[in-house]
Amino acid sequence: FRSMFPLRKNNPKRTKQQKLSKYNLYKAALSKDFFCCCGYCGTHHVYYGSGKCFHIDHFAPKSKFKHLENEYSNLVYSCPTCNIAKSNDWCGPTENERIFNNVGYIEPCDEVYATSFYRDSSGKIKYQEGNLAAKYMYHKLKFGLKRHEIFWLADYFYELVPRISKKLRETPESNPLYDELKKLLLDSIEQMDKYRQLQREL
Repeated sequence: FRSMFPLRKNNPKRTKQQKLSKYNLYKAALSKDFFCCCGYCGTHHVYYGSGKCFHIDHFAPKSKFKHLENEYSNLVYSCPTCNIAKSNDWCGPTENERIFNNVGYIEPCDEVYATSFYRDSSGKIKYQEGNLAAKYMYHKLKFGLKRHEIFWLADYFYELVPRISKKLRETPESNPLYDELKKLLLDSIEQMDKYRQLQREL
């Protein structure tokens, strides 16, 4: 394990969309632009029914800024956990003042978002020390919940096991590394099964 990992595997970027009459009609486009992951915590939508239960968050709340309800630039593909936690919270007096008195929300598609948060070697979400807006979001969106760690670890093992399997197939049995790789593979599968069980318990 390295000591730090990015919060999200890919940083989302909204593509230009034709204006639609209802914001929920943008869901397929949002899913693609956000790589099927929550724009806030990075959780893949497979953990919430492959998108069926994923939400569309209004970054600047529609309850406060009604004219932004169907604006694609204001929409975020979001897991229910983050969307419900954020609700209609907004710290600034206007739609463009995302951060007010050092607290508020960093736009998920801004480059600064990727540098404001990271994960430790266990997959726990952390925020950069001194970044008060990131600290505010961390607590408001409940980034400290165990589920964020579990989903990330499950993803990590899903990717790790095939890589070790490939390396094992390429290694002759006579190679001293063969037995070590085989043990590592079996250990990884065992750990992955544990995380699968933890997911079911959430």
